[in-house]
Amino acid sequence: SENGSTEVLDVEKIVSTIPIRYLIPLFSPSPNSDILQSASRLKYLPLTVCGLLVKRNPVREAILTYYRDAVYNRLSEPTYHGLQTSPENRSILLAEMTDYTLQEQNLTSNEDIVRKVIEDLVKENLITQEEVEDSCVFRYKEAYPIYHIGFQKDLARIREYLDHLGNVHSTGRQGAFCYVNTHATMQMAISSVREMERRRN
Repeated sequence: SENGSTEVLDVEKIVSTIPIRYLIPLFSPSPNSDILQSASRLKYLPLTVCGLLVKRNPVREAILTYYRDAVYNRLSEPTYHGLQTSPENRSILLAEMTDYTLQEQNLTSNEDIVRKVIEDLVKENLITQEEVEDSCVFRYKEAYPIYHIGFQKDLARIREYLDHLGNVHSTGRQGAFCYVNTHATMQMAISSVREMERRRN
């Protein structure tokens, strides 16, 4: 807690969505060293998202588009899918970038990232500089699982350990270490609840 004290809660079940590499070392008594080593090998690729509010609606007739020659690898437009803005008649653009691209172009500050995203959008003839009203940058340290050679064995060893505990469910993209879309993570949550109910009965 904020004042440094520790609170202990008795629970029947645990559902975790944090990166599984951080979950495993939290147990006491500590798992065997091979389990801990397997967890430490499960790495994630960071993701940076630059959001722009622009004076145009819509910018494109697409919810999302992939790009090869821009700083962003994917551009989504949630306002095209029905998201409303205030003031009206604006679009929200979300430009997604991996750390690979940012490092290649030496983009470290939020200001540099926003500048480069706008520059590439203008180059694509999607917007003009003057149409940008606001911007923000979000950074996600663990976004995409990185599948190294042998990750299946590491993941299987961890799942066997969690199954042995019986009351811990690690789920979601980070918790299950799998690349899935939102609808799939929602189904995973439902499945976790059903499995907990099954074990209770």
